Amino acid sequence: MGKHWIGTIQELEKIPMKRYDVKGNDIFVVRTQGKYYAVSNRCTHEESYFSQEGEVEDTTLTCGRHGARFDLQTGAVKALPAVHPLKTYQLAVEGEDMFIILEDTPKPQAAGLRDLGI
Repeated sequence: MGKHWIGTIQELEKIPMKRYDVKGNDIFVVRTQGKYYAVSNRCTHEESYFSQEGEVEDTTLTCGRHGARFDLQTGAVKALPAVHPLKTYQLAVEGEDMFIILEDTPKPQAAGLRDLGI
C-alpha cells in the first residue's frame, strides 16, 4: 500500500503523542527518548483510545482506562488486563517529514500473554 506522509516532526514537539488516520488505519504516533513509534490507537483490551487516555514512559504505552501496558517497539503486552499485542506500524522520518509505511500483507505481531502461556 506504500508510504504515506502524515506530517512533520514539529507536530510532536510540544505534545509528543498524536493520532493520525492513514487510509482507514487509526494510528497513534509517539515521540519518546528521541525516537518515533507508530501503533494502533485502540487498546486491545477494551474500547479505549490511547489518543484520549494513553500515557507513555520510556518505551511503554499504558492505557489510561484499565492500566494495560504495551511495548511501543514491538506491540508486545507488558501487563494485564490486555492479552493481545498491539498492532505496530513502520514509521519513517526523512528530514522533517514523517511517513507511515503500510504493507500489503500484515507483518507478524509480537506474542500476547495468552500465546506465552501467562
